[in-house]
Amino acid sequence: MADQEQRRAHVWVSGRVQGVGYRDFVRGAAVGLELSGWVRNLSDGRVEALAQGPTGRVQWWLSQLKEGPIMAHVDGLELEWEPLGNELFGFQVRR
Repeated sequence: MADQEQRRAHVWVSGRVQGVGYRDFVRGAAVGLELSGWVRNLSDGRVEALAQGPTGRVQWWLSQLKEGPIMAHVDGLELEWEPLGNELFGFQVRR
């Protein structure tokens, strides 16, 4: 997989995404796909996340974010593709 094209996605998710296990869901999906990055709640009720890894895995992760866990309701997902970085290790839930 090391020879696959890598992508870095920065997303902001709106809807009922706080207090419903959404951050843990995002982290679990990323860890399962071996992506690096982080996720955190924002004060405006959205969730912000960043993930980097093979393009196909990042695309699959994004599709999972649009669904979310059972109690969540995703209204929108804003996506920005960013340049790759080398500062990410593992996938963390930030407070």
